[in-house]
Amino acid sequence: MVVSTQYPYSLYQYQILASSQDATGDFVSNGAEWVLMAKCRDETTSAQRMPTVDDGMAYIPDAVVYCEASCEVINVGSKVQVRNPDGSVRLSGTCRGFSKDTFHSRLWV
Repeated sequence: MVVSTQYPYSLYQYQILASSQDATGDFVSNGAEWVLMAKCRDETTSAQRMPTVDDGMAYIPDAVVYCEASCEVINVGSKVQVRNPDGSVRLSGTCRGFSKDTFHSRLWV
């Protein structure tokens, strides 16, 4: 029996953590980290055009990433990675567009 998984990979977003103040009142950077956003699957594209994004340009993406509908919105310009179950990076790039749909969310890289 073959078990099919709709979303076999994991989508991560690089997030800069909020700064905090030390005892002297100076702001201290808390760094940045890769944060798990959702389970996903990716598909490479050939010449599929993406909808026009905020800057008015229509890009030809390298891949479309389909995520669970519960995925939080990922802003255009954010660094993202799709990782295999073993943690190895399968796709890395910059978010070119994000769409939250009824049954899933889409991310163009």
